Amino acid sequence: MAQQIINNLEQAPAVRAALNGNFTELYGAIPLPVKLPNQAANTNYPIPPNNLIQFILIQWAEGDPVLRIGTTAGGNEIMDDTPITVDMAQDPLPVNIMRPIGVDGIQLYFTIAGGNVNLSLFMLKNIF
Repeated sequence: MAQQIINNLEQAPAVRAALNGNFTELYGAIPLPVKLPNQAANTNYPIPPNNLIQFILIQWAEGDPVLRIGTTAGGNEIMDDTPITVDMAQDPLPVNIMRPIGVDGIQLYFTIAGGNVNLSLFMLKNIF
């Protein structure tokens, strides 16, 4: 919905409707993280076209996990094998990406061995 103009001397119902429409547009633009809790095995997540991957937060869940992130199965284009330690339960590891995804979209592949991790993906949607 496009921004709605509020004109001087408009009646209260019209002003209220315009304000509600403007706030709905603003709240709809707030990016919420995609949460992948307690991941224990290899997993992947599709990133739709026209998104910007900002960063991924990685949190220790249990065991002695080692995590690798790529755009192909078993790949490490984003992050090579990294031990996720128990300290990261309180202080998650941020992986800054800042990668725009074009018209085809991509798959993110998470290769996990030895334990469980919680993943949160932060993206901006519809950037193009």
